[in-house]
Amino acid sequence: MVEGVDYAFTVVDERALYAAGKRFAMRYVGPGSDSKHLHAAERDRIWAAGLSIVLLSEGTAQGALGGTTAGARDGLLARQAATALGAPASTPIYPAVDFDVTVSQWPLVADYLRGYAGQVGGDQTGIYGSIRAMQWAARDHVAAWYFQTYAWSGGAWFAGNHVEQYHNGVSQAGGTVDLCRAKVAAYGQWGPPGAPTPAPSEADMRSVWYLRSAGRVLRYDGTFWVQVGTCTVAGVMDGPALGDIYTVGGRWLETASMAGDGPLRMDIRNPGLHMNAEPYLSLIDVGDTAPGVPALSGGGAAVDHTHAIPASTTGPAAP
Repeated sequence: MVEGVDYAFTVVDERALYAAGKRFAMRYVGPGSDSKHLHAAERDRIWAAGLSIVLLSEGTAQGALGGTTAGARDGLLARQAATALGAPASTPIYPAVDFDVTVSQWPLVADYLRGYAGQVGGDQTGIYGSIRAMQWAARDHVAAWYFQTYAWSGGAWFAGNHVEQYHNGVSQAGGTVDLCRAKVAAYGQWGPPGAPTPAPSEADMRSVWYLRSAGRVLRYDGTFWVQVGTCTVAGVMDGPALGDIYTVGGRWLETASMAGDGPLRMDIRNPGLHMNAEPYLSLIDVGDTAPGVPALSGGGAAVDHTHAIPASTTGPAAP
């Protein structure tokens, strides 16, 4: 876990933040008041202090209720500002849903995020808000990066969070900041030119249930099944416990041989290994075997290079 801060109108001593153990600063671009926006001089101070930058955007607290048109406008402003600061087009931006969004309001917010993604890119569109905002965005597949606040969340946290805001209005480093923690190694941070992209850590190698069903691939994040793509056979690999290879959303999936559709366990393995310049993940059948992996009761072992799957593990019910 990595500690950081977010702030808007305040001025801080970036080196004091680093000395306090913070390693990233979340700052605003795009819509809203210029006085809360990140500018080049501050960008350079943040980097010089040893911090990374994570980009946020917010015009007004309830701006996401403006639907598709507002999302497209804010997304364009955010991407233009990020580009002017030198951020690569691959840099995620987290737009804010800075209120206690309700079921009746969510369709407008989802449309806002779709409009935003049309300008920023679907794989670069995040979301800031309550646990319900995280859950609904995952369910509707309208965000790829999740920054949850403790506000309006009743002490609960979404399992797929990249960043969590856990204490607001703290006096630190000469200003007033909100305390945040990154839950994974790659959470959208942007460093100085030439800085390496963080590799997945052990903490990122978290298992997720995937389901192959009628040509679809669905992901279960602990709350919802979300369709992440369609299965297209790209080839077959020979060898123990290897089956068809599929591409999903531009990424390779290696599946163990299966007799029909059903839930499988997926783990990120060999993050440095690429096939045709594309990173690939592995869908794992708990009935397969692999050298050095503990056997499961009933025979077989988990093909899993990060940890063995308990014998009691079962997949969640499919939708």
